[in-house]
Amino acid sequence: MPCFVRWEGENHYLKIRITTQFIRQVATESLEIKGDRLELRSEARVRDSQLESISLLLLTELQQENTGSKLCIESLTNVLAVHLIRQYNVVQPLPQIAEGGLSQRQLMQVRKYIHEHLHQEIKLADLATLLNMSQFHFCRRFKQAIAVTPAPSPG
Repeated sequence: MPCFVRWEGENHYLKIRITTQFIRQVATESLEIKGDRLELRSEARVRDSQLESISLLLLTELQQENTGSKLCIESLTNVLAVHLIRQYNVVQPLPQIAEGGLSQRQLMQVRKYIHEHLHQEIKLADLATLLNMSQFHFCRRFKQAIAVTPAPSPG
């Protein structure tokens, strides 16, 4: 089992230990996040009601010895891992490239151009010309690639 739980003290602290290997497996299989894009914050300084709820459900299941508890514990551990990754991952996932959108190389060209010309007004026409396509085609493929449209500037 990828998880260990212990209920401690009068202040009711719940310690849950999930193996790094399991967290990485969930990140890769469920959220399509590669291991090098995963770094969880070691401490949370705010109260997380979802984390509390999942943890208490997990504790309740561990305290019972019903048939089916193992499956429920494994499911809750997966839910806990997904929540931790979504809420506490320090590294932002790379945007997913949709089928038919700009290629990774084209996106890198656009990013480089924008970075090099931040001090100037960047026009949609400039970005489209950079990739040798019409503004309409550039906008459509850009949106397919990163799920947002480029903000056109006047002119």
